Amino acid sequence: MMVSAAMLLLAACTSQPIPETPVGVEQGRSINALVCEGSNDTLLIYLTTPYDGSDPDTLNVLWAWKNHRIYGIPNVGDNVVVLRNDSDSTCADVVIVTEDLMGRWGFETFPSLRQMAGMPADTSLLPDTLKQLLKVSREYSINFKNDHTMLSLGGRRRSKTEEMPIEYPQMKQYTEWGLDEDRLLLYVSAVDSTGEINVTGVDTASFVMLRPDTMVLRINGEERGFSKK
Repeated sequence: MMVSAAMLLLAACTSQPIPETPVGVEQGRSINALVCEGSNDTLLIYLTTPYDGSDPDTLNVLWAWKNHRIYGIPNVGDNVVVLRNDSDSTCADVVIVTEDLMGRWGFETFPSLRQMAGMPADTSLLPDTLKQLLKVSREYSINFKNDHTMLSLGGRRRSKTEEMPIEYPQMKQYTEWGLDEDRLLLYVSAVDSTGEINVTGVDTASFVMLRPDTMVLRINGEERGFSKK
């Protein structure tokens, strides 16, 4: 009977399988959860994951909504990470809809002038052809996956402008992602002399905005906008 009741509760939240706890999410005061039926702008009704047979729980998210601390649009069945308030355990400070984070996000990059002898410091003195080249953008992208791996796309192909006085920025090779409370961790990797891929650093990002088709991150103090592809 208890098993049947638990299955009914589970079905009320979502028909999707309950995921395992993501390895890339630090536990701390974070709650890994699945959004349940009845959630609204004031209350988040959720099941903790991995599912342990307990009833759905509730958190007040009104403060988070008013202060723009809900990143993404929570829908029934979505995976979310919730930061519970330290002083009031019935309230949430932050909700991150990791479901909306998944997928490929593109962003534009522009070239800069190479350091070359005879190049004027004042860009207004450049020939018109070079001024036009500096306005030609390229699209790079990062792809977030549910298993906490990720992929950087762009910035690695051989450039036709290698002999030109402009250069496009190199794309960091992100291979893993994680969350430390409300901070997004982007792990940078490189291939060593033996062909092994090793993590060489981590960039820390904070969410400025997250919607199903638009995201703004502050990465190492610099804001960057992305669009879902």
